[in-house]
Amino acid sequence: MKIRKNQIFDFLDYLQFSKLCSNNTIRAYRSDLINWFGFLKNSKNNLNELEIIKLTYDWLIKDQNSKLLKKTSISRKISAIKSFLDYLYKIDVIENKLSLTLKNPKKDRMLPKYLNSSDIADVISKNFTSNNFYNIRNSLIILLLFNTGIRISELENIKIEDINFDRNEIRIIGKGNKERIVFFTNFTKDFLKKYINERQKLKTNCQYLLLSRLKNKISERMIRYIVSNIWETQTGKRITPHQLRHSLATFLLNQGVELKYIQEILGHENINTTNIYAKLTEKTIKTEYYKSLDKLEK
Repeated sequence: MKIRKNQIFDFLDYLQFSKLCSNNTIRAYRSDLINWFGFLKNSKNNLNELEIIKLTYDWLIKDQNSKLLKKTSISRKISAIKSFLDYLYKIDVIENKLSLTLKNPKKDRMLPKYLNSSDIADVISKNFTSNNFYNIRNSLIILLLFNTGIRISELENIKIEDINFDRNEIRIIGKGNKERIVFFTNFTKDFLKKYINERQKLKTNCQYLLLSRLKNKISERMIRYIVSNIWETQTGKRITPHQLRHSLATFLLNQGVELKYIQEILGHENINTTNIYAKLTEKTIKTEYYKSLDKLEK
């Protein structure tokens, strides 16, 4: 059996147009599958199904050893290969469902890192009185990520027409092209209006809310850089944008908001994904418990 490179590109088109996968997923799968294909091609031209599985494990072991990959990265690579093999089975290129023979490593379930809400407020307030458009934009990025709990890809794709100022709502297109509504506070509304007023002075036809210095849609990469740079400059610590999302979830849970509502706000399909924040809160309670008793016993 011979796997062809064009089959990978057909599969990626299938993910994009039929399965409506995110651009991030498609980019990751493309990279993983092209590297995997190159390894198979260098090994042998015509491979039987057993050889494909054996060589796949050889490639994963080699990749893990050379790049010191985490289990999450290995799992993603296996998921990409399994999905591709399922696709080949579906279109009758292979006779057996080879994906069943590939096993994902058991993931180390890490508790998400979150930030103190007062620290977030301090960082934002330092630029609230600024009239510099890019300072306002940068603070708005941090404020929206924390205030709404949206993903970077969702933030990048917000259009001005998606914002309802009367209801303090934003229409979001999330994973799998699914639509949901997120909310923002009156403080965020004031900040949004201030940003949009300054934005209008740039006289751009771009429909997207957040602009780059070229007056077009900002990129995910730039958002990551802005968040990390601002936080490191003002606090001396480096963070990721996703930590702001984690911070909102943790804050809401600590305020007594039920997990099912947090699930809707974050756009989680499975409640088990949201449940990890409950474990995080348990850890916080335990830390505070020992901290309090230590003070008493000193």
